[in-house]
Amino acid sequence: MKKIRAFTLVELLIAMVITGVVMAAVMVLFFSVFKSYELHQDVAEAKQRGQIALAAIQPYVMNAGLGMPGSKSSFQTGFTGLTPLSTFESFIQLASNDISISNGTAASALWLVYSVPSSAGVNDAEYQIEATTQTPIFVERFDDLSASTNLSTNKLELKSWISFPGTISPFWVSTIDQPSSSLTLHSETFQTIKMFDEIHFIRAIKLYVRNNSLYANRLDGSGEQPIADGIAGMWCTFDPAGDRVLTVRVLARASTRRGDTQSSIEGWPSEAPPPADPEYRYAAVSRSWRIRN
Repeated sequence: MKKIRAFTLVELLIAMVITGVVMAAVMVLFFSVFKSYELHQDVAEAKQRGQIALAAIQPYVMNAGLGMPGSKSSFQTGFTGLTPLSTFESFIQLASNDISISNGTAASALWLVYSVPSSAGVNDAEYQIEATTQTPIFVERFDDLSASTNLSTNKLELKSWISFPGTISPFWVSTIDQPSSSLTLHSETFQTIKMFDEIHFIRAIKLYVRNNSLYANRLDGSGEQPIADGIAGMWCTFDPAGDRVLTVRVLARASTRRGDTQSSIEGWPSEAPPPADPEYRYAAVSRSWRIRN
């Protein structure tokens, strides 16, 4: 009779051990790849949120200081009587998370005083505006000012202040005469309004982080509004007497709480406040602008 060979129990046990070892190695590798993919997805999501926040900030930065003085004394003189702008050091003002103003070169919140074009302007003449003197100017496309909503004649309201790209200091509108299409302007500094110069509305906005969202609070009375979600912190640096480079860093987080702690956050300064909840994954995104006005 033919002898039939088969696997012994020992051989089966050895095969099972080898298979288990291989499967364990495969599972460890699979878990490592999955965790790496999860990490990269979270960081990519956080970076995307940070880029959205910086994109929301950029239009205000690009229009900051247009037609306004750059030095502290000239800025405060130009906005005499308008609180809180008359206490600012510049049209870019670092601040803390409350209303108080920081006079340092780094802070967690930011005030920007910027200009918004109106489409109206002066086309037919050049105007010499004497210091502290009421001077009327005639405006082309006066209806584009929407005087009832965008302009005021109350010096204490920001809506009564305008600028021109070619001038060096803001103007306060003391009279709006719609039938004659004219504005009466007041300036603390002698300056010239050039022909074809466009009127800009002066506006101010405070940018800060609260409850994991980037907020904007305008001085026009509209109140605070969230403009980007998933933002855990912001750190701004600006030296008006130095290189005049404004750098804004935002600390953005992913949407899923993983439960493990991120050891370090690349690009987030050590002097900036750390995230309140370390069990999310974070990414620091920054952008710099050289400020010229």
